[in-house]
Amino acid sequence: MKQLFTHPAFLVVVLILTVVLSLPWNRPASSWGVNFRTDASPPESSDLRLLDQAQAGYLRQDVFPDSETWEQQRNDLLGLARAGKQVVGTVPYHLNQNPQQPGDALNEDLRDVFSAAKNWEKKAGPAVAIWENLNEPDLGFCHDLPDRSTAYMKAIYLGLKEASGEAKPVLLPAMGLPPGTWQERADRNGLLSYGDAFDFHYYSYARDFSDAIHLTQDFLAKNSTGKNPAPLPLWVTEINLDSIPRDDVDSVSERQEQAEFLQATARTAAEEKLAGFMPYAFRDAALPQYSLTKQDAGAYPGWTAYAAATRACSLSSTPKWINNYSKASHVILQWLPDAGCCDAYKPGGTYRFHDAPGHPGRQPVTGELRVYSFSQSPVQGFLRVHGPKYIQWTIDDKTPPGKGVGDWTELDHLDLHNMEMKSYRMSFTTTASGYARDGFEATFVDQNSPEKSGSNLYFSLESEPQSRDFIPQPVKIFPPQWNGERYQFQGVDEPNLPVVCSISGPWVGINGLEIGKMEKTTDPTWIFGLHHPSFRPTEPPMAITTVRGLPENSFFHLTSNAVFGHDFSVRVDLVDDLGQRFSISENCGMSYTKPGREVWLNLRDFHRTFWGRFVTGHEFDPAAVREIQLRFYFSFVDNPVSVRLEVSKPK
Repeated sequence: MKQLFTHPAFLVVVLILTVVLSLPWNRPASSWGVNFRTDASPPESSDLRLLDQAQAGYLRQDVFPDSETWEQQRNDLLGLARAGKQVVGTVPYHLNQNPQQPGDALNEDLRDVFSAAKNWEKKAGPAVAIWENLNEPDLGFCHDLPDRSTAYMKAIYLGLKEASGEAKPVLLPAMGLPPGTWQERADRNGLLSYGDAFDFHYYSYARDFSDAIHLTQDFLAKNSTGKNPAPLPLWVTEINLDSIPRDDVDSVSERQEQAEFLQATARTAAEEKLAGFMPYAFRDAALPQYSLTKQDAGAYPGWTAYAAATRACSLSSTPKWINNYSKASHVILQWLPDAGCCDAYKPGGTYRFHDAPGHPGRQPVTGELRVYSFSQSPVQGFLRVHGPKYIQWTIDDKTPPGKGVGDWTELDHLDLHNMEMKSYRMSFTTTASGYARDGFEATFVDQNSPEKSGSNLYFSLESEPQSRDFIPQPVKIFPPQWNGERYQFQGVDEPNLPVVCSISGPWVGINGLEIGKMEKTTDPTWIFGLHHPSFRPTEPPMAITTVRGLPENSFFHLTSNAVFGHDFSVRVDLVDDLGQRFSISENCGMSYTKPGREVWLNLRDFHRTFWGRFVTGHEFDPAAVREIQLRFYFSFVDNPVSVRLEVSKPK
């Protein structure tokens, strides 16, 4: 027997078995995954081999159950399921067929949305293992405000869960940015109660990924109290460095940089015990700079590095999701402003009053407050509302006396049956001529199930900022510090030093930006032109100056000789003394409804963004701002352009 164990042939057999059993395609599907954007139909066997090499058990895919090609897509998805892959299906936007204004893109009747979601699940069946709610609603994919999109996503969650018998998990919508103003507004509308795991995307430095995870965990800990008994598991369903230039997708140095990024972040994902981790993308023909594999089934260095990382470590063995269906309220509140009565300003999460022609007041903002029930059994309860302090409001043409509960007002008792909707007419009016911003809040109190959470509504109203209502503030700016060899930039941290192109007064232009002062003027107006720009996403053309803090409750006011819009825009980034970067990413703070030559940016709307540090416990503080960066985006506009930058406060 001893001779058998030492015989060379036996040792060879043992070695072969060891290798075969250790191969990734013989392991059960893991929580590693990838965004699967291949156009192959059905999936190629070579693609499956690449997926197995990286232990990619989860494949994220847009699904279109209402499309004419759904049967073909469903068969492809079933083929992936038979190959041992778990398909994470991102739900489609069920859009309003007759939008009358921007901010009115989503379907208005939530009963239609609920029914559509149920139908998606019935059509998909085993082809989709996990649903993911909307993709990046905090960015420009949808112009609707957080209150409107949150109500919509609640109806999707309830519809999908009811159709699957609660068996199939539904991830919260994938957040495109770190926790900030949009997420806070959505949470005030109860979003965190309508998902089985938290889902976010990451496109920044590998060194800051762990801090971004901790920041997200801190946000959930502060905002989930009383809603979820256990912390929601964390999924990252898109991650990449965003460093490949679009005009050189095969760049050797950038592809190697991408590989190092994926290896480092995968290692961090394992150390931080993430529930799921999915780079973007396996292959994307439309955006090849993000592709990790090639059309000929070859692999870029990023995929090879990712596969090596997945074999070297494993993700969390804790639950991948927590079923919150039974704890979420099945009553949804929705605000629907009348078409044309206001402007939906998504960067601020506000509905803006229109000026009333001929006098200094504003036209009323009118609309419906809707209450829907999607409960299988009758629901009894009442509405509790909290009106604005500085804006007059009525409900059903009356200022409700109700029963005062602190600053809250209780409305009449409601009895609601399944798929029933109750509507109230509402009106908001401001007679003040100056700038005003205030919020309205409502919640449904379920008398039979008071423990259920999420039946909240919150939105803000504001007057459109105008120069007549503001006072300019004296803010001194200084050139960045020179250390004898180079400028010390607080928030520019690429591995390669930025190319300084011009210096004018307190401003330094980098990465192709030329700066000049306007002649014969004392105004803070400067000339900016773009010459020989870099196409690397990590090298944006910017003008940089330093500052010792900004006034509290102030606004940036930008004016230009060019129209701010698709062809030309300026994003204002503020970097604090900890290296955190804050901005208004949504359309650079511009209105979708009123393009023009001026932009007002409220400091209250600035949020954390990528390419900066993430420090838990240190929110945006105007007094801590140390650097102002203007990021320029030129398309089909003549440059140079003049831009005037001023800091103002409401009168």
